[in-house]
Amino acid sequence: MKRMFNRSVVALVAAFSLLVVLAPAADARTDTRDKRILMLHGYQPFGTPTSPCDMWGPMENALRGQGFTGPITTVQYYGAQVACDVSVIPYGSPTAHYAPSGGVHDRYVSIRHLGYEFAWMVPDLYSRHGQTVDVVAHSMGGLVARYAIAQVQRRDPAFPPVLYVEDVVTLGTPHDGSGLASWCWTTQCGDMAPGSSFLNWLRSY
Repeated sequence: MKRMFNRSVVALVAAFSLLVVLAPAADARTDTRDKRILMLHGYQPFGTPTSPCDMWGPMENALRGQGFTGPITTVQYYGAQVACDVSVIPYGSPTAHYAPSGGVHDRYVSIRHLGYEFAWMVPDLYSRHGQTVDVVAHSMGGLVARYAIAQVQRRDPAFPPVLYVEDVVTLGTPHDGSGLASWCWTTQCGDMAPGSSFLNWLRSY
């Protein structure tokens, strides 16, 4: 019985390895301006966060003016949002990795869970097709992207094995925390407060 079990495990491992091998390889690194750019917004402190992706208009115009020709895709992570192109919410498991209470995506969702969902969105939409993306992230969005990349790189089993992200630019991201976050009571503010366990974890990776 034990031998049969071991054979089954070996067969499953071999099958998974074959799937990984057959996945399209990422493009070689380039500095061309035709790659897709994912625009990841920041924390929304007031009211119902419904349209933070509207903020990207001037940035999109500036990138086009500098010769960037690839698709520019705005990404949302709050449940009530409009005006964004894609959402991280359907990706990964709604009950895994610091899952939000009742599945609600508001300011009380841990940045860890948003990073987990972002990490699954990118492979499902792009990496599994061999497409490499760049990321422009504002404020808290930079921490979402950074956490996703760190967990994939350290091979956390809850995260996908690959993430074809070539470059990340963060704008006003509180990598060392924000004093303003200490005056806020939401989960996301707690994650961004100086000395939080979340920021200490990121510093370790």
